[in-house]
Amino acid sequence: MGGKKSKPVALLHTRARLLDGSPVILRALSRADRANLISGFEELSPHSTYMRFLGYKANLSESELDHLTHQDPAEHLSIGIEFAGRGEHKGIGVARYQRDEGSEPITAEFGVVVADRYHGLGGATLLLKQLCREARRNGICCLRGEVLETNLPMLKVLENFNPRFEPGSDEDTLVAFIPLQGERE
Repeated sequence: MGGKKSKPVALLHTRARLLDGSPVILRALSRADRANLISGFEELSPHSTYMRFLGYKANLSESELDHLTHQDPAEHLSIGIEFAGRGEHKGIGVARYQRDEGSEPITAEFGVVVADRYHGLGGATLLLKQLCREARRNGICCLRGEVLETNLPMLKVLENFNPRFEPGSDEDTLVAFIPLQGERE
């Protein structure tokens, strides 16, 4: 890897507010989040699962859970967003990036998912903003993610990040490229 040192994951703990004013915390996931990830995935509707994974998926595999809960910010990072009011710490969603091996300039693939009942409250935008900050902090120049052309809510979220789009791997997908150079903290 390059000479840039990654920020310790333990320091990632940011407070924010959803569009309805609810206080939330964005933080790096840890091994302690495995059970919450499993139950959160089970709460996703088949439609949301299809939109996020570009196909139907019954559950998260053990290797996916390991990957989501083991952080190495120079290579991959998973961020969760949860309510932070009155002792309530209910998860809302997750965003993650995975560095593209050998890419120059350094790019990383990203993904975002928000629980169905919290759609439209700005959680995906908060997650993606934090993910961009952390990726840039860790030397990544561009995030890229594949999205279905019919996933209008995610396309609307992406508009906030000045993406460039290219055709995706299937005729009904697009690849969004989010530039991170020159952005402010």
